[in-house]
Amino acid sequence: MINLNDIRQATTKLRFTRGMSMVGPEYAGCCGTGVRPTILRCPYSQIKEPLFLVGPELCIDEHKRTIALNHLAGHPQRIYGKDNSTVYVFKTKHTAIEKFLELCGKVLEYNESERTEVALLREQARKGDMAAALSLGLDH
Repeated sequence: MINLNDIRQATTKLRFTRGMSMVGPEYAGCCGTGVRPTILRCPYSQIKEPLFLVGPELCIDEHKRTIALNHLAGHPQRIYGKDNSTVYVFKTKHTAIEKFLELCGKVLEYNESERTEVALLREQARKGDMAAALSLGLDH
């Protein structure tokens, strides 16, 4: 099972070239939904200094062109979107990695709580609790 230290080691050793990205863990029960945390170095060659984008995978894909155009026009913002679809913009790799690790930590914490809940429901279902068995079939 992956933990936050493994992600930290992988990201700090990585040299982010233009357009390179790294994705974090998926939420429990999700597969290919585009909500897992991602860190991306802005791929556009017109931008001379590095820009790192951190947020959900799909949201980064939606906002990266707008972020680059705003930056080139001299109107840079640090946050795009809102709530769960927020993309953060950083100028340094270190601060971007810290935010990426924070988002990965939230996902891992959620996944662990889901595993604990499912394990508890399975145990109750084995003991004959029909409500727990139905909950496993409908919700998880």
